Amino acid sequence: MKMLGKVYFISKGTLKVANKQFKSVQNDYEMTLNKNSEAEEASNEDPFITGTKFNFIAIDQFGPFVNSRELVAIIGVVQNVSPTMSIRRKIHNETIPKRDITIADETKKAIVVSLWNDLTTNV
Repeated sequence: MKMLGKVYFISKGTLKVANKQFKSVQNDYEMTLNKNSEAEEASNEDPFITGTKFNFIAIDQFGPFVNSRELVAIIGVVQNVSPTMSIRRKIHNETIPKRDITIADETKKAIVVSLWNDLTTNV
């Protein structure tokens, strides 16, 4: 039995662009499950996921969020993942790992996300 407020890993379903003509929900995509689909509870996932409502924005709408502290959410395709490199910080002269990921969306715009420290290997 599936329960509201839980997080699940879903596989063997079909994901497609939503037909908004027949939907009251404003999602861009819809998932269809069939008798072969599987849903497994993700018991070790962070509970923040279940209570979070995401408001996705297109990458070409990022302008107002540059240099702000507001959280934004995007849906895109990973176009490139750079190799992990070492960056030397001026403070304390320490070396830390960095990796860049390029994400593009349906607006044909891309954004580079820099991962630092443990995120270079754990994401």
